[in-house]
Amino acid sequence: RFERIADVHLLPIIRWKHPSINLPTSYDTGQGVNISQPICNSPRWTAFTHSKMNTFRRTTLLIVTLIASAVTAEAQLHRGLWFWGSTTLPGGDASPYGSIDVVGDSVAEDESINFFNTHGVKRIYGSYQNRPVAPAAEKAKIAAWNTKLDAAGIESQLLLDGNAVNDSVWMDGLLVKIDNRLINFNNSFGADEASKFKALHLDLEPQGLGLWSDHLDKRLLLGHLLQAYVDIRDHLDAAGFTTMPIYADIPFFYDKMWDGSEGVGWASTTDRDDWYTDVAAVIDGI
Repeated sequence: RFERIADVHLLPIIRWKHPSINLPTSYDTGQGVNISQPICNSPRWTAFTHSKMNTFRRTTLLIVTLIASAVTAEAQLHRGLWFWGSTTLPGGDASPYGSIDVVGDSVAEDESINFFNTHGVKRIYGSYQNRPVAPAAEKAKIAAWNTKLDAAGIESQLLLDGNAVNDSVWMDGLLVKIDNRLINFNNSFGADEASKFKALHLDLEPQGLGLWSDHLDKRLLLGHLLQAYVDIRDHLDAAGFTTMPIYADIPFFYDKMWDGSEGVGWASTTDRDDWYTDVAAVIDGI
């Protein structure tokens, strides 16, 4: 698509993104000006006059400045990335970039960190199964990975997931995972802050349960989810991790009022808003 600004076709700019466009490398305007840049050979092309050349230069400078600003903005992004143990490519094939494949392979680690830096990823939500616990060699790999991330200015957050927040037995098991994979892991490294996880990241999804099909049950499940956040915060505080941040994945559709066909059975908008207020009191971000 050709953009036209002040009667100037900016094909030298566009060509950077579309190198397949076949354009002449120079053009004689007939006004004693020869342009040694790729320009448009469209029938709409109007030969430059000297004044238009000045406009072209100013416009080109503006576009280049905007592009440079966009590159700078990209470098300043503060993105997060879910780093699951295993994952798949869009076609369904297994990806070689799950945490089980990357962490412990120094080449893959460095390649991944270069990717993170290129795309402004500053937070990694890592799922490592039981590797932060045992055997000792696996625990050391996770610590070394955390240290690499820390050196690159990337925050390592431990990712835990599940959906049975209404099941007290399941919740007890989740707290045990927090003990083993986060609290005990971090405590074992003493003053070595670089080896530690910097936050707990929760991907608790009660919408994955069969009960989610009923709007009133949805409301009950979100009550259990809130209680899960409270219990986890209390558990960390009791272990001395009062400054350990908790982040949670919360989908956009939780706030939809029941309309007779979809939504959550909130008693009122106040009931809904109070739920979000209570969640905000115990987690540090979403």
